[in-house]
Amino acid sequence: MDNIEIDMGKTKKIYKNYEDFCTCLYCEFYYSNIKKYYPNLCKFLEEINVDPVKPFELSLPYLDDLGNLVFPFAQYLVIGKADYEFTYYIENLSINIASSYPKVNLSSDYFVLEIANVIFDNKSLNRELIEDLID
Repeated sequence: MDNIEIDMGKTKKIYKNYEDFCTCLYCEFYYSNIKKYYPNLCKFLEEINVDPVKPFELSLPYLDDLGNLVFPFAQYLVIGKADYEFTYYIENLSINIASSYPKVNLSSDYFVLEIANVIFDNKSLNRELIEDLID
C-alpha cells in the first residue's frame, strides 16, 4: 500500500495485549458482527496485524431511515507512519487516516485508520439494541 509504513511486529503486540474493551450494547454488537458482515475488511485489517474485533474507538451508532445500524466511524490504531492522503476502499467502505482521535501515550510513531459508515443491515439487529437506540 502506498503512503503507509507499518511496523507489523509492534502493531501485532499492541492488539495481542489490548484489553480495554467497552462493554456497552452497541460495542458488543460491533465486536460480535464485524467479521460476519465485513469479511474483506477484516481480512485487510488482519493482513496488517490489526484485530478487527478490537477497535481503538467506535462512534455512537444510529438507525438510518431504513432501520440499519450505522456506526459513523470505527478507528484502529496502527504502529508506523502514514501520509494523510491515504484512502482505500473495501466493501463500500472508505478507509482513511483519522485526523481526530483520543490521545495515545506511545513512544513509537503511530497513526489511526478510520473506517467510515460501517452499516449493519436491519435484519441483523436484535430487539434490545433497537429499543435502546429508540429510547
